Amino acid sequence: MAKEIEKAYQTAKERGERMVLATLVRHRGSSFRDVGDQMAFTEKGEAIGTLGKCLERPLWEKGEALLTRNHKGEEVELLSFSFEDENDSFWELGLGCGSQWEILLEVLPRSHAANEPLLDSSGEESLEGTVKEQAEYEAECIHWDYIDFG
Repeated sequence: MAKEIEKAYQTAKERGERMVLATLVRHRGSSFRDVGDQMAFTEKGEAIGTLGKCLERPLWEKGEALLTRNHKGEEVELLSFSFEDENDSFWELGLGCGSQWEILLEVLPRSHAANEPLLDSSGEESLEGTVKEQAEYEAECIHWDYIDFG
């Protein structure tokens, strides 16, 4: 998937267009996607990849709003989706039933926030690694919390 997004990104840059990148940065509970999985949208609304078909519309709507107000690519938005309510339309589709997802939206071209170093409270670079590495570490800790060794 990363190669498809990278190719689409290069094409968009050549056309002078921006893209929105959606990255799954955390999930709790069952999930058919892994932390770090991505999809993207062109300014014209073309989807590259998927995090889940029912998520495409809300992700595009939020991404389109981010593109509109974010001309320099300085903003990101963290979205939360819950698939815990049996009355929710996501539940009926079987999308990670009983789980919660956090998805980072960012406008390209800009440096990928997921690969930027973490900063501590004083604004100095943290020793914790990148945003993506920290999210993967926390996801692994959550995974081990759910394993019953008894």
